[in-house]
Amino acid sequence: MAESLDFDIVGARSVIKEWRDSWYCYWDKSYGVPSDESNFVFRPPLEMSRCGVVRTKNDTWEESEVEENVAASISSVIDLLEIAKEGGTYADLIGRGDESAGRWMPIAIQWTDDDGDLTPDSFLKKLGAHQELKDCIHEWSFSDDVEDDDEDDEDDEEDDKLEFIKTHLKPFFAEHDSFIFFCCGDGKLNPVPCFAVAKLCSGLVAGFVGGVVYT
Repeated sequence: MAESLDFDIVGARSVIKEWRDSWYCYWDKSYGVPSDESNFVFRPPLEMSRCGVVRTKNDTWEESEVEENVAASISSVIDLLEIAKEGGTYADLIGRGDESAGRWMPIAIQWTDDDGDLTPDSFLKKLGAHQELKDCIHEWSFSDDVEDDDEDDEDDEEDDKLEFIKTHLKPFFAEHDSFIFFCCGDGKLNPVPCFAVAKLCSGLVAGFVGGVVYT
């Protein structure tokens, strides 16, 4: 299994690329890609691995053989997303009021005892997030996505966009007490980073990352 996970860094794509060169910064009043290098989303930028998993530049996945339990946990995240994609157009969309078509991507981060307990703050610190993001964290819960039975059918499309969360995320993370589910930077930038991750085994925090657009 470990042999099939190629963590060599390749060119960024999708929202991972957007957060480098085509995002919108609001906190500096530029409302575009900032020219000041002190304004960024993640530093160093998040990277894409050849196997399709988002990672940090500082992780050393490719330098040694990935332990079997770590590889199994990462593969389970990848497999979950692949299964979801078989569900159709909305299968892997983030939803939650997203005005774009933001989709979840797998992410795997090496986690050590020095990183402490898994919280939105510690996770964003590990990713090198800008302070503006760390100062604007909105934690989500699965109960946020429960629709009122009395609501009209006009919200059916938004309900469809939550299919991945309801059908796959909730049961997958149910047994992990360390699970965190949040966005950061709402009103500060676009796309807004979103995460659904947990400490799946010793040395590994993994799950899903994506970006949504709010105006």
